[in-house]
Amino acid sequence: MFDIKNIRIGIIGCGNMGEASLAGLLKKNIFDKNHITISEKQEERLQFVKNKHQGINSAKDNKSLIENSSVIILAVKPQDMEALLKEISPFLNNSHLIISIAAGIKISFIEKIIQKTIPIIRVMPNLPALIGEGISAYAVSATVSKENKTIAEMLEGVVVKILGSLGKVIKLEEEKLDAVTAISGSGPAYVFYMLEAMAKAGIELGLTKEQAKTLSVKTIIGAAKMIEKGECPTNLRQRVTSPKGTTETAFKVLKSKKWKETLIEAIKKAEERSKELSK
Repeated sequence: MFDIKNIRIGIIGCGNMGEASLAGLLKKNIFDKNHITISEKQEERLQFVKNKHQGINSAKDNKSLIENSSVIILAVKPQDMEALLKEISPFLNNSHLIISIAAGIKISFIEKIIQKTIPIIRVMPNLPALIGEGISAYAVSATVSKENKTIAEMLEGVVVKILGSLGKVIKLEEEKLDAVTAISGSGPAYVFYMLEAMAKAGIELGLTKEQAKTLSVKTIIGAAKMIEKGECPTNLRQRVTSPKGTTETAFKVLKSKKWKETLIEAIKKAEERSKELSK
Protein backbone atom coordinates (compact mmCIF):
# COMPACT_ATOMS: atom_id res chain seq x y z
CA MET A 1 0.00 0.00 0.00
CA PHE A 2 2.68 2.52 1.04
CA ASP A 3 6.12 1.67 -0.29
CA ILE A 4 8.18 4.25 1.58
CA LYS A 5 10.77 4.42 -1.21
CA ASN A 6 8.14 5.37 -3.76
CA ILE A 7 5.86 7.58 -1.68
CA ARG A 8 4.65 10.64 -3.52
CA ILE A 9 3.74 13.61 -1.36
CA GLY A 10 1.30 16.36 -2.27
CA ILE A 11 1.18 19.56 -0.23
CA ILE A 12 -1.96 21.66 -0.62
CA GLY A 13 -1.35 25.14 0.73
CA CYS A 14 2.04 26.86 0.87
CA GLY A 15 1.62 29.25 3.77
CA ASN A 16 4.02 29.16 6.73
CA MET A 17 3.38 25.56 7.75
CA GLY A 18 2.96 24.21 4.23
CA GLU A 19 6.26 25.71 3.16
CA ALA A 20 7.88 24.58 6.43
CA SER A 21 6.84 21.01 5.60
CA LEU A 22 8.30 21.35 2.12
CA ALA A 23 11.53 22.94 3.36
CA GLY A 24 12.01 20.27 6.03
CA LEU A 25 11.52 17.42 3.58
CA LEU A 26 13.94 18.95 1.10
CA LYS A 27 16.56 19.79 3.71
CA LYS A 28 16.59 16.33 5.24
CA ASN A 29 16.39 14.56 1.84
CA ILE A 30 13.79 12.25 3.36
CA PHE A 31 11.94 11.73 0.10
CA ASP A 32 12.90 12.09 -3.54
CA LYS A 33 12.44 15.74 -4.55
CA ASN A 34 10.72 14.61 -7.72
CA HIS A 35 8.14 12.82 -5.59
CA ILE A 36 6.91 16.04 -3.94
CA THR A 37 4.27 18.25 -5.54
CA ILE A 38 2.74 21.48 -4.24
CA SER A 39 -0.35 23.50 -4.97
CA GLU A 40 -1.29 26.99 -3.81
CA LYS A 41 -4.31 29.04 -4.85
CA GLN A 42 -2.48 32.37 -4.60
CA GLU A 43 -0.32 32.57 -7.71
CA GLU A 44 2.08 35.12 -6.23
CA ARG A 45 2.75 32.90 -3.20
CA LEU A 46 3.16 29.83 -5.42
CA GLN A 47 5.79 31.57 -7.54
CA PHE A 48 7.60 32.76 -4.41
CA VAL A 49 7.81 29.20 -3.07
CA LYS A 50 8.88 27.77 -6.43
CA ASN A 51 11.61 30.39 -6.78
CA LYS A 52 12.80 29.72 -3.24
CA HIS A 53 12.81 25.94 -3.69
CA GLN A 54 14.12 25.59 -7.21
CA GLY A 55 12.95 22.58 -9.20
CA ILE A 56 9.97 21.69 -6.98
CA ASN A 57 6.95 20.34 -8.84
CA SER A 58 3.67 22.24 -8.80
CA ALA A 59 0.30 20.89 -9.89
CA LYS A 60 -2.01 22.66 -12.29
CA ASP A 61 -4.87 21.87 -9.90
CA ASN A 62 -5.65 19.82 -6.78
CA LYS A 63 -7.15 17.01 -8.83
CA SER A 64 -3.87 16.30 -10.61
CA LEU A 65 -1.94 16.68 -7.35
CA ILE A 66 -4.05 14.03 -5.63
CA GLU A 67 -3.98 11.67 -8.57
CA ASN A 68 -0.17 11.78 -8.47
CA SER A 69 0.28 11.59 -4.67
CA SER A 70 -0.15 8.91 -2.03
CA VAL A 71 0.28 11.21 0.98
CA ILE A 72 -1.74 14.45 0.97
CA ILE A 73 -0.70 17.19 3.41
CA LEU A 74 -3.55 19.66 3.96
CA ALA A 75 -1.94 22.93 5.01
CA VAL A 76 -4.70 25.44 4.32
CA LYS A 77 -6.31 27.84 6.79
CA PRO A 78 -9.02 26.23 8.98
CA GLN A 79 -11.71 28.43 7.44
CA ASP A 80 -10.80 27.13 3.98
CA MET A 81 -10.79 23.45 4.92
CA GLU A 82 -14.45 22.60 4.30
CA ALA A 83 -14.44 24.00 0.77
CA LEU A 84 -11.15 22.23 0.01
CA LEU A 85 -12.39 18.89 1.32
CA LYS A 86 -15.53 19.13 -0.83
CA GLU A 87 -13.37 19.94 -3.84
CA ILE A 88 -10.92 17.05 -3.45
CA SER A 89 -13.26 14.39 -2.07
CA PRO A 90 -14.18 12.90 -5.48
CA PHE A 91 -10.50 12.21 -6.22
CA LEU A 92 -9.58 10.55 -2.91
CA ASN A 93 -9.51 6.79 -2.35
CA ASN A 94 -8.29 4.36 0.29
CA SER A 95 -4.81 4.31 -1.21
CA HIS A 96 -4.30 7.83 0.13
CA LEU A 97 -3.11 9.01 3.52
CA ILE A 98 -4.31 12.45 4.63
CA ILE A 99 -2.23 14.54 7.00
CA SER A 100 -4.04 17.65 8.25
CA ILE A 101 -2.14 20.47 9.92
CA ALA A 102 -5.12 22.83 10.01
CA ALA A 103 -5.63 24.01 13.59
CA GLY A 104 -8.91 23.03 15.22
CA ILE A 105 -10.09 20.72 12.43
CA LYS A 106 -11.04 17.37 13.93
CA ILE A 107 -10.58 14.05 12.20
CA SER A 108 -14.34 13.44 12.46
CA PHE A 109 -15.01 16.69 10.57
CA ILE A 110 -12.74 15.61 7.71
CA GLU A 111 -14.39 12.16 7.61
CA LYS A 112 -17.86 13.73 7.58
CA ILE A 113 -17.03 15.92 4.58
CA ILE A 114 -15.14 13.43 2.41
CA GLN A 115 -17.49 10.52 3.20
CA LYS A 116 -14.76 7.96 2.55
CA THR A 117 -12.79 5.49 4.63
CA ILE A 118 -9.31 6.96 4.32
CA PRO A 119 -6.48 6.99 6.88
CA ILE A 120 -6.32 10.47 8.42
CA ILE A 121 -3.71 11.88 10.76
CA ARG A 122 -4.25 15.22 12.49
CA VAL A 123 -1.18 17.21 13.45
CA MET A 124 -0.60 20.22 15.69
CA PRO A 125 2.78 21.74 14.78
CA ASN A 126 4.15 25.07 16.03
CA LEU A 127 5.97 28.08 14.61
CA PRO A 128 9.57 26.93 15.27
CA ALA A 129 8.88 24.22 12.68
CA LEU A 130 9.85 26.96 10.22
CA ILE A 131 13.48 26.51 11.30
CA GLY A 132 13.34 22.76 12.00
CA GLU A 133 13.02 23.27 15.77
CA GLY A 134 9.32 22.62 16.17
CA ILE A 135 7.37 20.17 18.25
CA SER A 136 4.50 18.38 16.52
CA ALA A 137 1.85 16.27 18.22
CA TYR A 138 -0.28 13.96 16.11
CA ALA A 139 -3.36 11.79 16.48
CA VAL A 140 -4.55 9.01 14.19
CA SER A 141 -8.00 8.16 12.90
CA ALA A 142 -9.75 4.91 13.73
CA THR A 143 -9.15 3.94 10.10
CA VAL A 144 -5.42 3.81 10.80
CA SER A 145 -5.94 1.84 14.00
CA LYS A 146 -8.14 -0.72 12.24
CA GLU A 147 -5.60 -1.43 9.52
CA ASN A 148 -3.49 -4.52 9.97
CA LYS A 149 -0.50 -3.92 12.22
CA THR A 150 2.09 -3.83 9.44
CA ILE A 151 0.26 -1.20 7.41
CA ALA A 152 -0.62 0.86 10.49
CA GLU A 153 3.02 0.96 11.56
CA MET A 154 4.08 1.90 8.03
CA LEU A 155 1.54 4.75 7.90
CA GLU A 156 2.74 6.16 11.20
CA GLY A 157 6.33 5.69 10.10
CA VAL A 158 5.67 7.91 7.10
CA VAL A 159 4.10 10.57 9.30
CA VAL A 160 6.95 10.51 11.81
CA LYS A 161 9.49 10.89 8.99
CA ILE A 162 7.62 13.88 7.57
CA LEU A 163 7.05 15.58 10.92
CA GLY A 164 10.55 14.70 12.04
CA SER A 165 11.85 17.04 9.35
CA LEU A 166 10.22 19.88 11.32
CA GLY A 167 11.56 18.96 14.78
CA LYS A 168 10.38 16.65 17.57
CA VAL A 169 7.30 14.44 17.26
CA ILE A 170 4.93 12.96 19.84
CA LYS A 171 1.77 10.85 19.46
CA LEU A 172 -1.31 11.65 21.55
CA GLU A 173 -5.02 10.94 21.70
CA GLU A 174 -6.92 13.49 19.62
CA GLU A 175 -8.79 14.91 22.62
CA LYS A 176 -5.45 16.13 24.01
CA LEU A 177 -4.63 18.24 20.96
CA ASP A 178 -6.48 21.25 22.39
CA ALA A 179 -4.04 21.20 25.32
CA VAL A 180 -1.19 20.88 22.82
CA THR A 181 -2.53 23.93 20.99
CA ALA A 182 -2.58 25.93 24.22
CA ILE A 183 0.94 24.93 25.28
CA SER A 184 3.15 24.36 22.25
CA GLY A 185 0.95 25.86 19.53
CA SER A 186 0.46 29.20 21.30
CA GLY A 187 3.53 28.74 23.49
CA PRO A 188 6.08 30.50 21.27
CA ALA A 189 4.03 33.69 21.66
CA TYR A 190 4.34 33.44 25.46
CA VAL A 191 8.11 33.20 25.10
CA PHE A 192 8.20 36.08 22.61
CA TYR A 193 6.16 38.16 25.06
CA MET A 194 8.60 37.41 27.85
CA LEU A 195 11.48 38.27 25.53
CA GLU A 196 9.83 41.60 24.69
CA ALA A 197 9.58 42.41 28.40
CA MET A 198 13.17 41.38 29.18
CA ALA A 199 14.55 43.39 26.27
CA LYS A 200 12.44 46.45 27.16
CA ALA A 201 13.70 46.29 30.75
CA GLY A 202 17.27 46.09 29.47
CA ILE A 203 16.80 49.21 27.36
CA GLU A 204 15.27 51.07 30.32
CA LEU A 205 18.31 50.05 32.37
CA GLY A 206 20.68 51.66 29.88
CA LEU A 207 21.53 48.87 27.42
CA THR A 208 21.26 49.39 23.68
CA LYS A 209 18.41 47.69 21.85
CA GLU A 210 20.78 45.16 20.30
CA GLN A 211 22.54 44.44 23.61
CA ALA A 212 19.24 43.92 25.41
CA LYS A 213 17.95 41.63 22.64
CA THR A 214 21.14 39.53 22.51
CA LEU A 215 21.30 39.07 26.28
CA SER A 216 17.61 38.16 26.50
CA VAL A 217 17.61 35.75 23.54
CA LYS A 218 20.75 33.87 24.59
CA THR A 219 19.46 33.60 28.15
CA ILE A 220 16.21 31.98 26.99
CA ILE A 221 17.98 29.64 24.56
CA GLY A 222 20.56 28.59 27.14
CA ALA A 223 17.97 27.99 29.84
CA ALA A 224 15.83 25.91 27.46
CA LYS A 225 18.81 23.79 26.42
CA MET A 226 19.63 22.99 30.05
CA ILE A 227 16.10 21.73 30.61
CA GLU A 228 16.16 19.81 27.32
CA LYS A 229 19.18 17.91 28.60
CA GLY A 230 17.09 16.54 31.46
CA GLU A 231 17.57 19.13 34.19
CA CYS A 232 14.57 19.84 36.43
CA PRO A 233 13.30 23.41 35.90
CA THR A 234 12.42 23.78 39.58
CA ASN A 235 15.90 22.70 40.67
CA LEU A 236 17.53 24.98 38.13
CA ARG A 237 15.47 27.94 39.29
CA GLN A 238 16.44 27.27 42.88
CA ARG A 239 20.12 27.07 41.91
CA VAL A 240 19.95 30.53 40.37
CA THR A 241 17.93 31.99 43.25
CA SER A 242 20.40 32.74 46.03
CA PRO A 243 18.95 33.84 49.39
CA LYS A 244 18.58 37.64 49.54
CA GLY A 245 20.11 37.91 46.06
CA THR A 246 18.98 39.69 42.89
CA THR A 247 16.95 36.76 41.54
CA GLU A 248 15.07 36.31 44.81
CA THR A 249 14.26 40.03 44.78
CA ALA A 250 12.92 39.73 41.23
CA PHE A 251 10.83 36.68 42.15
CA LYS A 252 9.21 38.51 45.03
CA VAL A 253 7.77 40.87 42.44
CA LEU A 254 6.67 38.03 40.12
CA LYS A 255 5.02 36.17 42.98
CA SER A 256 3.27 39.29 44.25
CA LYS A 257 1.80 39.72 40.75
CA LYS A 258 0.77 36.03 40.69
CA TRP A 259 2.82 35.58 37.52
CA LYS A 260 2.74 31.76 37.53
CA GLU A 261 -0.98 31.57 38.32
CA THR A 262 -1.72 34.11 35.59
CA LEU A 263 0.22 32.14 32.98
CA ILE A 264 -1.51 28.88 33.97
CA GLU A 265 -4.89 30.59 33.72
CA ALA A 266 -3.97 32.00 30.29
CA ILE A 267 -3.00 28.56 29.00
CA LYS A 268 -6.24 27.05 30.28
CA LYS A 269 -8.20 29.82 28.54
CA ALA A 270 -6.32 29.11 25.32
CA GLU A 271 -7.31 25.44 25.58
CA GLU A 272 -10.95 26.43 26.11
CA ARG A 273 -10.82 28.62 23.02
CA SER A 274 -9.25 25.83 21.00
CA LYS A 275 -12.20 23.60 21.91
CA GLU A 276 -14.65 26.32 20.92
CA LEU A 277 -12.99 26.72 17.53
CA SER A 278 -12.79 22.99 16.79
CA LYS A 279 -14.98 21.61 14.04
